[in-house]
Amino acid sequence: MKRQALILLFILIVCTVHAQRYPQGKGTFRTGGGFSFAPVDNDDESSTYRLSLTPNVGYFISDEALIGLGINYSALFGGGIYESSIRLSPSTKYYFIFSKQKFLTANFTYNFDLETNVAEGIKTIDNNTSISLGPGASYFFTRRIGIEATLLYTYFLFPDESSKNKFSFGVGFNVNMPAHKRKNKAANKYNDDF
Repeated sequence: MKRQALILLFILIVCTVHAQRYPQGKGTFRTGGGFSFAPVDNDDESSTYRLSLTPNVGYFISDEALIGLGINYSALFGGGIYESSIRLSPSTKYYFIFSKQKFLTANFTYNFDLETNVAEGIKTIDNNTSISLGPGASYFFTRRIGIEATLLYTYFLFPDESSKNKFSFGVGFNVNMPAHKRKNKAANKYNDDF
């Protein structure tokens, strides 16, 4: 009985894997994000903490093109200091296919970034709006879960002494979710098994 259950489980897993479609199919949603909370080392004895929340969502408008929106909220507080910033980042990404699991990407993001500082009762707001562009690479472990690395150049539209144009490297995980079941899976030109 145990052996039959294992064989049935194996057959179900194989059928499920082979029924999957290309990871970036048109109509697929992508979600991701992160969270961090950590103490900040200070020269004095005050306790200061940094909180960061970074949710993002995207939608594949074609099998290779993704449009998305990221939100980055960051706050530094404690010891009479409060700094916060919120960044809204609409973005586009295009996938160049190498195999069913490996892709190169072209990335473009417009970062609308406002930073609020309150120290000793004085409030200031800085505009750190920028654009970021550059290449990336994606690898999908399954059709829904992948890892992505990007190398971006960020150009600040209103530079000041704290915002310099720079290169950055990032790595993240993504989860793809189909928006609906396709009636005709053959309509996806990348409907290979994996």
